Amino acid sequence: MLYDPKWELPIETKPLEPWQGVLRSAAELIRRRGHCQNRYEASDGSLCVIGAVSTAATGAALPPLFGAPDDVYNKAISAIVEHMSMWSIPEWNDRPGRTPNEVATMLDEVASH
Repeated sequence: MLYDPKWELPIETKPLEPWQGVLRSAAELIRRRGHCQNRYEASDGSLCVIGAVSTAATGAALPPLFGAPDDVYNKAISAIVEHMSMWSIPEWNDRPGRTPNEVATMLDEVASH
């Protein structure tokens, strides 16, 4: 069997920014609780994109009305808008046929950048 000592060297990883952690947590919430449309949180506990990001950032599905422009929720939402080049997160979320997997994958993808 082939062996290379470099295989045992630790891989350097860049720590996540807080907003990236929020997006990863939001993706996990969608995977666990499900995805809903046309509301932040459905009666079964499923969440829309904004509801999941808000829950991950603040503990509540209803997004904060006011906050510093540099707070973690706003940074996470801004990253989604910038990365996806979307004008409206709700419009993207509520497109008929949108799946929980698509939502969670998008959140993970944005968190990775």
